[in-house]
Order: sequence, then C-alpha cells, then structure tokens
Amino acid sequence: MLRTAVSRFAQLLRNSARASNVRNARTSSGRKARLGLEQFEAREVLAAFTWTGAVSAVASDPDNWSNNESDYRAPTDGDDVYFGAMSSGSHDCEGLHSDIAGFNSLTLAAGYDGTVTIAADNFLNTGDFTLAGGAIAQPSELITPIEINGLFTWTGGVLNSNVYGGGVYINGGGTITPPQGGTLTTRSTLVFGSSDGTEKTTAVDGQGTVLLAKTSDNAIFVNQNAKVVNPVRQVGSPQVWKCVDPAKGLLTLDVAGQWGYAGTGTIEDDLRVINQGGTFYLEGQATVKLTGGNATTPGYAQTSGSWLFKPTLQIMTGCVLDVSASKGALISGVAVQIVGNAALGLNAQTATIKGTYEMTGGSIGFPSPLFVGTTFAWFTFKVDGDALWSGGDFATGMEGAVNMGQAHRWEVKGKLTVGANAKIVATNVGGGQQVNGTWDVITCDSTANATLPTTNAGWTIEAIPNQKGFRVKK
Repeated sequence: MLRTAVSRFAQLLRNSARASNVRNARTSSGRKARLGLEQFEAREVLAAFTWTGAVSAVASDPDNWSNNESDYRAPTDGDDVYFGAMSSGSHDCEGLHSDIAGFNSLTLAAGYDGTVTIAADNFLNTGDFTLAGGAIAQPSELITPIEINGLFTWTGGVLNSNVYGGGVYINGGGTITPPQGGTLTTRSTLVFGSSDGTEKTTAVDGQGTVLLAKTSDNAIFVNQNAKVVNPVRQVGSPQVWKCVDPAKGLLTLDVAGQWGYAGTGTIEDDLRVINQGGTFYLEGQATVKLTGGNATTPGYAQTSGSWLFKPTLQIMTGCVLDVSASKGALISGVAVQIVGNAALGLNAQTATIKGTYEMTGGSIGFPSPLFVGTTFAWFTFKVDGDALWSGGDFATGMEGAVNMGQAHRWEVKGKLTVGANAKIVATNVGGGQQVNGTWDVITCDSTANATLPTTNAGWTIEAIPNQKGFRVKK
C-alpha cells in the first residue's frame, strides 16, 4: 500500500514537471502564443512508444523507438509501451525498465515474436499489462520483479522465459485465457494482490493450460483482497494449472485471499494448497482433483489461524474436493463450511472430500437448512476415505420444531478414529421450541477406537451400535 501511494505521488510529480517543462520551452521559443491551441494542446494525450529496434536491441536508445510526440527519448513513467509485429530491426529488446511510478501500459501484441528482457538489478512497474505474444524475461529471481497495478490480460506469449523464477505481482485483477488446446507458460511466481485495498478478481478462462515451469516450491500466492476464479466445465474441461514437477505446484492463500472453482464438471490441477488465512472454495457442482501432494504431503492443508488469520475451506453441496492422490486434507484450525445448493434436490445436499481427512482443530459448520420447495433440506459432509479426528468441533444442527430426526450429518465412508479433543457441538435449528430427541449425526463404516467425542451442556453422546458412528441426545 505504501509503495503504491509513493508510486502514484511520484507519477504526479513527474507528469507535472514534464508538462511544465514543455510549456516553458514553448513560451521561450519566440513562437506567438495562441490561447486556444495552448490551452488544449495534446499534453493530455499519453505518449505512446512503439519498439522498432532500428539500430540495436538496447531499450534505452531513443533511436529504437517511434513515438507520437517530438521528444527524443526512450519510454519512461506514464508512457504507453507497445511491441507489435516486426519485419525489420531487432525484435528483441534488452534492458527495459520503469521508474517507481511505472508505465501507463505495456503491450506485447499477438504478432510480436521477440523477447523483452528487464534490465538487470531493476524492476518493471506498469498499469495495464497485455501479454499476447513474444516473451518477457526476468534475469534475476529476486531483483527484477514485474508489478502490474492495472488490468492483466494474458492470452499468449511467455511470462518470464528466463530460467530464473522472478515474481509477477498482479495487483489489479484481470483475465488469464490459455488458447484452446494450447499452453501459457511462466517460470515466475504469480502473486495476486490488490493495488488499492479493494477486491481485485482475476478470472481464469479458456480451453487450455497454464504451465507453471518454476523449479522452486512457491508457484502461486494469493494475498489480501485478491480473488482468483477458475472454471469447471461439464464438457471438455481441461486441466488449468499444470506443473513441470507436480511436487512444486504450491498455492499459498494468505489472509483474506480467495481461490475458487465454479461450474459443473471435473478438473484436475497440479497444485497443493496451504491455506494460512484465506478462503478456498468450490461452488456449482464442481469436482476438483488436486494432484500436487504426495503420500507424505497433504493436497490441502489449513493452518490453525488466529483472530486475524481465518483460513476457511468452503464446499457447496454437490461439489467434491479430491485429494486422494496425496496424504489427503489436513485441517488444523478455523473452519470447514458446508453451504447449500438451491439447484439440487432435497436428497442431494452432500459436499464431499475424497481421500483421507485429518482434523486436529477448528470446526465443521453448517448454515441453517435450505428451504427447497416447501421442505427444509439438511446437509451432509461426506468423507470418502478414512477420518482422523483428534481435535476440533463438529458443529451440527437438528430440527427444533418437531422431533423428525432431521439433522446436518457427517458421513465417513471408511474408518473413523476419534481423539480426546474431538467435540460435537449440538444446536436445535429450524425454528420453534427446543424438543427432546435422538439424532444420528455422525455415521461411518467403522470406528477405530471406543473414544466418544465430548459435547456441550444439555446434550449427551452415545455410540451407534456396531461402531457405526455417534448419536446426540437431548
């Protein structure tokens, strides 16, 4: 935020100084002033620089650029910089950089076939960035970042063709659209954020793949006020995120960051997730398979969190999070939230995690029942695999108007192991007076031990016969 504010202030100063210099030069030239023309002269039009490479590949040489004004210079802060189709000259551009405020826009058009290399020990800041052709190269991992504070539009070209994995900071949202049957490649770490503290959404679309070719673990960060939405389609749904080494496809969600999948169908991504403060969500009727973990590393891990860092896994009924290719899902804190899907019937309100589910803290929670037609629909959280429940709450709810046996449920299609810190938090919901009754709230193929979860005051827990789960009684 501070850097963004400084950038904007510096840009205002530079633009003001440049406009003043131009006016002074015109006044001292001896040209007779014409008030109408002077008042509306074209300093309001941003300078547009097009790369020609007429004499060399050096970005700082004014002879390698054409522009829409009479200044003899290379592009700098506030300018629009354009790389298009070329027939002559050096197609490659070496040593491009901005000052702190950055370019107004940077475009590598679809017809461009060269490589733009950022100056060593420098950075490139820009407003909008369109990457449709060619390649941009970051020659150092730590000191040649790209910062995008406007819209990022990526439909072609290579985002960092260098072997070093630099950082690309996407702070204004935008679109990433791999071509049908094609691949967009990056060797950079993608860092999604916000330039002004408001929510910035990046929509991933298209019928192709984004290849994460970086060799270190940190492939994607999603920071505060950034949201990334991935598509899931019923027919021909491609793999969106693919890694050269699936073990390196680490997605880190920071405080208030969001990463989600929406749609109907199945998608398989080479990612593993560490959620340390954001929201990872599935909605529609999406089945998402994360293949980035392994036998010793969870495909989805959620940290313990705090009052500020509140990692959340949110799964809409009808959706499946498949982590069976890895150690499974590890929930250490805050929340797993099951939300209803009005597009589904009464008996299809199930949200599923496929693979081993381990819970050491936090809670599994539900909203109020969903009103479908004239009846309340209750939700089921299903684990298609074994569940290791050493700690944390299962916050269920049951019908409070009449004793109909209705409740939100946890279904384990495998073996359930219960620890001493596991707790069922029971609450009458659905309106009306609280009534007494018995509700089967956790069912499983079998329980691995005889430990009963604890519960809140006024309720008791008992085992379902033949080790098939647990009931709450009031």
